Amino acid sequence: MRVSDRAARFGILLVVVAALVVGFLLPARPEEVVDPLTIPGDPPYVACAAALAGSGFASTVGVVTDSSTIGAVSGVGVDVPPEEFQLEGDDNFVFEVGSLAELGVTPILVERLTGGQLGAGVLGLAGTQATTAGCQPATSAPVALLGMATSEGEQSTIVLANPFAVEATARLVGASEFGPDTVTELETVRVPANSTLTLPLSQSMAGRQQLGFTVYTDVGAVVAGMARSGPDIASSEAIIGAQQWFVPLPAFGVSGHLIVHNLAAVDANYRLDAVNPDGVTEEVENGALVPDAEIWLSLEDLGASGGYVVTADEPVAVAVVYTGEVTRVVATASPVSTVAWLVPISSDAAGIDTAVWILNPDEAAITAEIAVFGGRSVEVSLPAGTTTGRIVPFRGRGGMVTATGPVAVFYGAISDGGAASMTLAFPLE
Repeated sequence: MRVSDRAARFGILLVVVAALVVGFLLPARPEEVVDPLTIPGDPPYVACAAALAGSGFASTVGVVTDSSTIGAVSGVGVDVPPEEFQLEGDDNFVFEVGSLAELGVTPILVERLTGGQLGAGVLGLAGTQATTAGCQPATSAPVALLGMATSEGEQSTIVLANPFAVEATARLVGASEFGPDTVTELETVRVPANSTLTLPLSQSMAGRQQLGFTVYTDVGAVVAGMARSGPDIASSEAIIGAQQWFVPLPAFGVSGHLIVHNLAAVDANYRLDAVNPDGVTEEVENGALVPDAEIWLSLEDLGASGGYVVTADEPVAVAVVYTGEVTRVVATASPVSTVAWLVPISSDAAGIDTAVWILNPDEAAITAEIAVFGGRSVEVSLPAGTTTGRIVPFRGRGGMVTATGPVAVFYGAISDGGAASMTLAFPLE
């Protein structure tokens, strides 16, 4: 079956499921328009919007699961047959993005045909550069793309992937250090069915040092991501709003910012608590944001050593950005802390160390086990109120982190040249 056929079947399936659910639960009046891409429960797919190919990049998509799963991987808008895979419990699958495209951004669709929960992530490597990003389903709620810049030496690109059989329409609302900031050509964009739209910002929105967007989907559905380049390349998935966030503090040795972005239709009041090594939290910042606005807070000025917890009375998005001479890191914070996480790291390239960072926001010390699928496990002590980092040789296998108490887990890569990346792992329900 060709990708275009599979995408059509995928879109038709979503339409049928949504129509049945709406028909049984809520009889619609004739003038009502039902979103044909709404799926109840757990969507049977994720899409990796920020998958890079070409220009020296070798990108892979890692898929991991803790249960028996059959799935398929294909490129969005690429007319190449999908590649099916079968995983047993505690197993992984690695897919080369370059097998689908030789240049540009090539979002990847990962379908779960049978089985349980899976996690997927992208790892891109180019010389001493390394970038990671998560994969996620579409949502009808607004999402945020954070941590971008277009000042001298910086470039940023928005990616909107539509793996469905229905054309999508999205609205982008920007914010920068200048306040509300959206150019006319980005206000409303159309993304054809089974296609990808890339929106370079370096010309239309040049000169911004702190740039973020809210993405509203008015028709259909898209999966959004972004890429930022300078001395290093960073990429990130879109961020869905939540009212609590856990923010790690890895020892990258470069300056950083914590970003809070309001995704609500009303003002959002937020509070930032520092997590200290004794496990005690203390308020270090609070404020209010109008809809679609964001604030960049200097990590050096905030002063915590263990991490942060952000709470808000409305849905907000939170990310951390690290910048140095050779480093660009943009990472989503975690909206949950829990005891089990999947880690879809997917490379064993020379000159690259794979790593895990674990935030223990509790007032008590706990332990965690980092297990490499098909390999060894290591037990790590997690003092109260700290972020603990470990170099773990996943060797392209992926793995799992289990802890004796709730934690937030992140993974990434560190190159011999000092470049780094960090991405939120996948919590197991």
